[in-house]
Amino acid sequence: MVAIVSLSRILGLSFVSGINLYATILAVGLAIRYNWVADLPPELQILAHPAVLVVAGAMYVIEFLADKVPIVSTLWDALHTFIRPVGGALLALAGASNLDPALQIVAFMVGGSVALGTHSTKMGARLLAHKYPEPIAHSTVSVMEDIGVVGLLTLIYTHPLSALVLILCLIACMIWLSPLLFRTIACLLNGVIGRLLFWRSTPTRPPIWLTARLSPMVGPDDRHFYPCFARSIKGAPRLKRGYYCVDRDQAFFACHGLFKPKVIPLGSSTPEEVHLRRGLILDLLLLGNPAGSHHSLYFSRPHSRTWCLNNLRSDRGVAEAPRSAGQEG
Repeated sequence: MVAIVSLSRILGLSFVSGINLYATILAVGLAIRYNWVADLPPELQILAHPAVLVVAGAMYVIEFLADKVPIVSTLWDALHTFIRPVGGALLALAGASNLDPALQIVAFMVGGSVALGTHSTKMGARLLAHKYPEPIAHSTVSVMEDIGVVGLLTLIYTHPLSALVLILCLIACMIWLSPLLFRTIACLLNGVIGRLLFWRSTPTRPPIWLTARLSPMVGPDDRHFYPCFARSIKGAPRLKRGYYCVDRDQAFFACHGLFKPKVIPLGSSTPEEVHLRRGLILDLLLLGNPAGSHHSLYFSRPHSRTWCLNNLRSDRGVAEAPRSAGQEG
């Protein structure tokens, strides 16, 4: 039972630190100061120091406010990529101070990894939520995160076995969702960088694997390649990084598959079936074909600009699609 309690506390402190480090320090510090919990390692007693509580409380208030603003919350989470994992690792190390030195090193490494995983999951989920930028939705998610941190800490120190089972289930879900979340982070970071370099538009040189794979499928004349991310393409994972490939009258989406490159036909590339919708960070390209199926993909601003130069200024003039209310690319 002692091993279960120690493992539950080590994993629990690391897990919630990746979500909100300051709320974790503040909650544990107050619990120690007012004797709500007992039998904690001496190294954790420092969290009850008044100076630590004041600083943690002030930083928690700042984070509470920053989390309510979509763009500010993204910048805040990006900054804490270097803070939350270190904090989670140190708390895990302090929680394992009564164990053997070898186990303390293991706790430090595992704690940092778990905190980094939960932080990355939180950041990816927040970036996905930016598709719906209503302040109420972001505020609700932020408050639920804070309640979850306090609730999980309470469960850790009152029912460690139940907490350990719950934490292991959450870690399993986090691992399962990690590919989508990491693709989301890559897509949004690409969009932010592209937004800063919106003036840049240069022809894209496709990789060798792509030209070799498309050589028997796409003619060499009037061929264009645009780096993009799949938004809704049958056969491609959501936000999969790849290339939108176009020749005179046909289009493809090409990406790396599990064992070999994957090329997905997108139908015709005629003007009446291709529409561009401007977004705050990413531009959305909507595609259709005579069969009635539809595909869509995301461009960063430089690649969207290159696409426009190749299409809007030619006899293939492509119309911009009107944006529906509350929809963002």
